[in-house]
Amino acid sequence: MPENLGEKRIFDEVKPEMIGKKEIVTSPEKEIDLSNITIGLRIFKIGEFDLESFERFKKGAESAKLFSRQFDGVANLRPPRVVIITNDDLPKAGKEILASAGLTIVQSKQTKAERRARLAKRLVGNKSTAKGEFSYADMLNSIRKEPEQTDNETGGTIFASSDLTRNPEVLSRQIIGMKILFNQWQEGRLAIIGSLIEGVHDLDLIQQIVAGTKNIDLNCLNKIFPNNALSLVPAHTEFSGITDNGLAGDIDIEGRPEPIGGNEDFLYGFQKMLYANRDCVLLIDPLMADKRRGEIAGVESKYIRRQKVYSLYAQRAVRQAVQRGIVPLPTEKSSGELSEDQINTIIENTVDNHLFFAKLDHDNQVKILLTRRQKLKSINPPIKG
Repeated sequence: MPENLGEKRIFDEVKPEMIGKKEIVTSPEKEIDLSNITIGLRIFKIGEFDLESFERFKKGAESAKLFSRQFDGVANLRPPRVVIITNDDLPKAGKEILASAGLTIVQSKQTKAERRARLAKRLVGNKSTAKGEFSYADMLNSIRKEPEQTDNETGGTIFASSDLTRNPEVLSRQIIGMKILFNQWQEGRLAIIGSLIEGVHDLDLIQQIVAGTKNIDLNCLNKIFPNNALSLVPAHTEFSGITDNGLAGDIDIEGRPEPIGGNEDFLYGFQKMLYANRDCVLLIDPLMADKRRGEIAGVESKYIRRQKVYSLYAQRAVRQAVQRGIVPLPTEKSSGELSEDQINTIIENTVDNHLFFAKLDHDNQVKILLTRRQKLKSINPPIKG
């Protein structure tokens, strides 16, 4: 990690030798209430099992069950509802394994993704490569609650990849941290809280951004934006099915075509920042220090894909917002098409106003680490109190 980030180090708690060591401890006199939070753990399998995928699936179900037990009997903690999110065309063996975990199971319907793929074919023709085999958006929406089912926005949903449950103590700590942050944010202003995950986010880059040696732009959002590998959203959040793989065609990644899609969290979060003046927050301390299995080996190619998909999503959202008069142009418009500089300026202004990095101190109080650009613009985060 870089050592010279200004006079005062801002990441003392996350030195390499301390990663995973810091814990959030519930105060004896203050209860932490997770009872209005639903934690959705994604455990799914498309197609039939082979021996390796069967064992991996089984371990995922077992670790989900062990993780849910972490909340049992913890003093001053009202436990959350833990559910497993899966696909409704899961093979029979998988359904039996999940049933044995003893958790509530919610299923996304493959027929919905199939209908969406057929519609895309009619609308965009051969450009669409969608087959309707799978929809992350539908999985995330499967436990969505309607606004009238929640008490204002005090409830929320946390999405977590099942591989993170391999370290239940650390994951529990992260979830408590995100809920504390959720409780302290100004009501009605929050779109998404993400937790910093090693191998998903770039800790060194975030250090440099906060210290002022780097700036946030479209080229680095893919490494720092909240990611639904571990994130919290208001209970009635709805993710767009347009993120299904292949609906908008393919994109070139290192010489091979990859379907455009995924990154539901970015599209949802960026649109909320742009259209509704809501905020996206990344909890950088404490962090999820355990490397995600299978993520690190291909992390650079994942970054490249995210960068290209984020760019497509953001540019499309900006153009639509300007056309609808939701977002004003930063400069005089000289032609019928937005320039690259105009788009980048709108994107940078949007993230400066609505993307924040947060940490919790030893008393579990939220501290926002403003970037250099945010300080220059005198931007204040909407924290209660």
